[in-house]
Amino acid sequence: MNKAIADTNILISGAKTNAGRDLMSILSEQDVLPAHKVTAIDSQAKPGETVSFGEDDIVDITGSNKVDWAQQDIVIHVGDGALTETLERQFHDKNAEGIFIDATGVFAQEDYIPLVVGSIHSDDLKDRYKSAKTIAVPHAAASLLATALHPIQKEAGVRRIGVTYLQSVGHLGRRAQDELFNATKVFFMGQSNERAEILPANIAFNVLPNTTTLRDNGSSEDERRIIHETTRLVSSETTMAMTALRVPVFVGEMLIVDVETDNPVSAIKGALYAGTNNAIGYIDDDGHLPTPADVVGDDLIYMCRMRNDTSVDHGLQFVLVTDAVRVGLAKNIVDVLLS
Repeated sequence: MNKAIADTNILISGAKTNAGRDLMSILSEQDVLPAHKVTAIDSQAKPGETVSFGEDDIVDITGSNKVDWAQQDIVIHVGDGALTETLERQFHDKNAEGIFIDATGVFAQEDYIPLVVGSIHSDDLKDRYKSAKTIAVPHAAASLLATALHPIQKEAGVRRIGVTYLQSVGHLGRRAQDELFNATKVFFMGQSNERAEILPANIAFNVLPNTTTLRDNGSSEDERRIIHETTRLVSSETTMAMTALRVPVFVGEMLIVDVETDNPVSAIKGALYAGTNNAIGYIDDDGHLPTPADVVGDDLIYMCRMRNDTSVDHGLQFVLVTDAVRVGLAKNIVDVLLS
């Protein structure tokens, strides 16, 4: 048990989401604190619902109107972004010294709110942000990109980032995963496809050209958020472009990354720089290259296919594969807590 945090009361808002479930799982696996110190709420929960805390414990999901906010030390919100500001205000009205951790992207858009990745900021997190009562953690994809690019930025400077993001349906939760399962089953049974309800179109054996609502300039809300957060974490002088697509995968995601650096860097050095972060596992091209199916439940970010991009003066290309909701979001939150 982690003595520094074992006596802390933590509330998890959005406990039924995939991020909330992964967060519960990791807190239990790493023996961070006992189940009775965790309060769970979820705006979509029905009375009497529960959520697992590891393999042996169950936590009741409480109505937010029944929470004793003054008794909570830390509130982690991974649920509906429309509730973020209300929950933060409700918590701090009762406990001005408590810490609110926002994973919805609402507070990450404010430059005065610390945006934190545990694997990057662990050494100085307590000193750097000791007075902060509200902090933000980035979108899972931004967390993964920043973790991989931070060492390269330090050694060679990152001028520009280009990303193609293959996002699984698991990012949208259990109902979207069920929709993929049912659409696949219907296809093999030779029946007509059911109308999509969670996703904008049938996802079975298909790829959707966007993951969230498109804005007036043609970019999606996911793309806007990930670009903003990644450049906040890597460098304000870095430019970035990305396209996020929805693929028919239940869990596990892939990011195809092109990086233009300020200074020359070989593919070998690029891999070595990235590998200085313990969260990165580099796979040589002569090994089994990781796929989303390989990384479900794994806590590493796998990097592979590192090579030089000869279309620019100083460029690298590589692929990241990981269980993004678990690693980029839930595990990052736990890393922040332990830091």
